[in-house]
Amino acid sequence: MNCHWWHLVLIVGLLCPLGAACSGGPATETPAPPESVTSLPMLSKPLRLFLVYSYSPAAPRSGEIRPGILETLARQGYNLFEDTLELEEFSLNVTAETTPGELAALVQEVVQAIQNYDPDVVIVLNDEAARAVIPAYPDSNQPFVFCGLKGNPQDYDLNRPNVTGVLEHPYPLQTARMAMEITQKQDSFMVLGDDSPMGKTIISAVYRQLITDTTLESRPDLRITSRWEEWQQLVLRGADASDFILLVGYSGLKDRTENTISDREALQWTLRHAPVPVFGLWTETTREGAVGGLALTHYEQGVTAAEMVLHIAQGAAPSSILAAQPARNILTLNFAAVEHWELRIPLVFVTTARIYRRFPAPEEGGR
Repeated sequence: MNCHWWHLVLIVGLLCPLGAACSGGPATETPAPPESVTSLPMLSKPLRLFLVYSYSPAAPRSGEIRPGILETLARQGYNLFEDTLELEEFSLNVTAETTPGELAALVQEVVQAIQNYDPDVVIVLNDEAARAVIPAYPDSNQPFVFCGLKGNPQDYDLNRPNVTGVLEHPYPLQTARMAMEITQKQDSFMVLGDDSPMGKTIISAVYRQLITDTTLESRPDLRITSRWEEWQQLVLRGADASDFILLVGYSGLKDRTENTISDREALQWTLRHAPVPVFGLWTETTREGAVGGLALTHYEQGVTAAEMVLHIAQGAAPSSILAAQPARNILTLNFAAVEHWELRIPLVFVTTARIYRRFPAPEEGGR
């Protein structure tokens, strides 16, 4: 078996588990949503839905989930224009500066708003709102669907009869194998993440998958910090001994004066200054300039959450619906990053990936 054929076998082995991502044609940055897998009779009354956001509804991680929810419901006949869907929304607007007292006050406010609205189902977006609102809600009969949950439902006290939802758990093994194939290196790579509570939960799960897989040829090297200066040194020096960086999380970093470094600043600095290629586990990481990765999209999480809502509205108990990841995932590639690192991408990756073309501009006076 020659080298070219062996590489093809490796690539096919990586792509086959991707499900729908490898069965269709090339995806664009705004792919046409798939038809819903549900086909249920219409309710005799409007579907009453309440959305709770962790962040601003305009934030990418919220703004992409919402269309997935509403468009899926509309395909089943529930929409705002025909009065078959009634919608109420509440945003906690959580930031790194939100204090526990401020969050507790917001939770009481949203609990009262839900009770006043009396919805059929409440969808709670992302970890902060899910772990704060759902356990605090006094009525154990109110159905909840969490969405975009990166943490463990059990750790958040979400294993309740009235709760199910959509998990946003990454694909580190597939992304690491993709990076090894693209870089043509198999010695070691850095697994880099932040030391925030959520960051530690995610990177611990990622690292556990990597070190327990006996077929992974390359050795993962774990690095976690909450200090911005240490993060910068890890990127600049620690990566010199690594073939690539697998970037897991970059939230909650603080400088010497305890000021929080924004996610965007941390990501762009890392991409500009890393001495080796950077691969990511989330679509936004690739969109901003990482080389690529296998990721879940926020839109597809919204689709899956809406399908759960439809079954609950038809009488299914939330406890009968297993928390799950979306059926669809995507392979992402950033051609600007590929060019920056002068990498060669196998054609089969290009034909199945969602393509981005953005890389952070160099700093004034930088490279």
